[in-house]
Amino acid sequence: MEKVLTYGDVKHTDYGHSTTVRISLSLFKIKRFENGDRNVTFGDRTYNIPGWSVGILPDCKSEVYNTAEVNTQTTIREKVSSQRTNKGFKWQWRSEKIEHMTYEDRVDGSVITANRLLDQKVVTNDASDYLWYLTGFHLEGSDPLFGKRVKLRVNTRGHILHAVVNKKHIGKSQYALKSKYNFIFEKEVRNLRHGFNQIVLLSATVGLPHYGAHFEDVEAGVHGPVELVADGETIRTTFQTPKKREGVVVDLLGMGKGHAWVNGKSIGRYWPSYLANENDCSSHCDFRGAYYDNKCVTNCGKPTQRWYHIPRSYLNKGKENTLILFEEFGGVPLNIDIQITRVKKVCAKPYAGSTLELSCHDRTIKNINFVSFGNPHGNCDNFQKGTCDSSTALSVIEKACLGKRKCSIEVTKSNLGNTGCKKHNRLAVQVTC
Repeated sequence: MEKVLTYGDVKHTDYGHSTTVRISLSLFKIKRFENGDRNVTFGDRTYNIPGWSVGILPDCKSEVYNTAEVNTQTTIREKVSSQRTNKGFKWQWRSEKIEHMTYEDRVDGSVITANRLLDQKVVTNDASDYLWYLTGFHLEGSDPLFGKRVKLRVNTRGHILHAVVNKKHIGKSQYALKSKYNFIFEKEVRNLRHGFNQIVLLSATVGLPHYGAHFEDVEAGVHGPVELVADGETIRTTFQTPKKREGVVVDLLGMGKGHAWVNGKSIGRYWPSYLANENDCSSHCDFRGAYYDNKCVTNCGKPTQRWYHIPRSYLNKGKENTLILFEEFGGVPLNIDIQITRVKKVCAKPYAGSTLELSCHDRTIKNINFVSFGNPHGNCDNFQKGTCDSSTALSVIEKACLGKRKCSIEVTKSNLGNTGCKKHNRLAVQVTC
């Protein structure tokens, strides 16, 4: 195959729109590096080349292979235990020695002492995945931390963080999720004592960034702050159960971070003060083509979640309900709102030959905002008619759907009318509930 693909003199012809024809003594090849399909005429034949694909024609006439139409087997492997080693292992282990500070705030054998947090990459010079951070502090009997539920909160840019307070490991270690290597470590501390206390942090990295703009400047390790945080505040209010059957949510915009309960039942953690990056969103989204990490990103500059579902089974019929929030960051509850959810609009873009089911759930279809059967383009809220279109599709759908909760539409020429399109037909429809 390598000889067939590379042997002989080569001639390239550009057909525009990222479509190239390559002719050699041994074969004819068409390359298409845009998202849509395209018909390419060569000689006396026309070839349909899918987007982002390569077609091979050994005799310059018959297409025998296309990278977008591969037919081959899928091999699924299994793991079978080896009988030779499946007799149990004999393990040996030892505890990791954790250095500790003296009461003079010194560490035996330490080569670096600083009054600030240092970058892990700078200190280790990539010679180790690990870096110990040690610090100490004194607590007096009158300190407000005593008698309260205290947490250790650490802002870190490492991959993994372990924490030890007064020689005791506090809870399960935490690690970064979904390629976000800056996270907040937070665990309860139950062994603070009068006098001197010690905090030991072990930051671990699993490799360092080695690509991207200014990757050498990306910080690693614990950069702080490192805080001991006393109990948060509990906020309580009451509300009436909304009427009808729609879903119920609570809008927690304005709150910081914490946990929420309705009538004593948890509806989950909340963190609406944590906002997404403001600069990665685009009004156009197409998943085809080359991948990049901020492709088709939405809701830039907004919380990951601000509405939290309250199951109706949690609510009291005809009575007041109690909403309790455990707030950690000092959020302001003035904008909290109990809301119902309902279907506002429905849109679809099915291909010809299918059956479309439109439904407004508990509401009825009030208006038909857009209908085009032919070659429409765009997406919901941005549909536009193409160069060919059925003149009867709108009246057919109005008759089938208006005033109903749901309707079924056969997407065919016999039902929606002739379009005049030479290529494949498609229906675009949007309705208001």
